[in-house]
Amino acid sequence: MFAVNTPNRKKATKQYTRRSFQSLASTVVASDITSDKVLREITKTIKQEMKTLTSIEHDTILRDNIEAVKHFSWDTVFMELNEKVPTDY
Repeated sequence: MFAVNTPNRKKATKQYTRRSFQSLASTVVASDITSDKVLREITKTIKQEMKTLTSIEHDTILRDNIEAVKHFSWDTVFMELNEKVPTDY
């Protein structure tokens, strides 16, 4: 656990406990330290989700043939993402 002693941490903690997530996001991005950490975590999560989504064990629209691409549907993509990558929604 860390001590909430810097002005940024105090502000972010207050915003989080009040569920003011847009303000919290602005505070996080305003700080070089936290924005770098958050960006790394988001990137790591996206990489893990894409690895899972495109793995051979999962039947995915991302590996369809050219004929399937001709009948491409964003609804299919959104349904697949919602099912297999729940953190996106």
